[in-house]
Amino acid sequence: MLNVKSLPSFVGRLATSNATLNTRSLSSLRQAEVDAFHEHSGLHKINTTSKNPIDIFSKWYSEHMAANGSMTSAKAFSLATVSNTGKVSCRSLILRRLDEDGFVMMTDGRSRKSKDLAENPQASMLFFVVRPNIR
Repeated sequence: MLNVKSLPSFVGRLATSNATLNTRSLSSLRQAEVDAFHEHSGLHKINTTSKNPIDIFSKWYSEHMAANGSMTSAKAFSLATVSNTGKVSCRSLILRRLDEDGFVMMTDGRSRKSKDLAENPQASMLFFVVRPNIR
């Protein structure tokens, strides 16, 4: 069993002056602690033949939906976008479907997220699924 208190804490701080994230590196952890963390977290068990993140997500998502039904909360996700002025915005959405073109969500074309994505197509999606946690 992993003693969580024995692991050094990971500290993150958002600097307000230039909006950069300063963190203490996990490289300061001893290798044994890293191995113990991976063993406890299950990260060491992830095996995939694909390097395409959408392929990996699609497999996990299909397995989860088959096991838990289509009404599962796994369809809910957080979408973070950044405007052309650097303003970050995050909101909760529902995944309508996943297809060969990627993730499909419904939104108003006049919404802030639509404007943000038109200005900057880089975004972050976070699906909270207990096993596995997908980001």
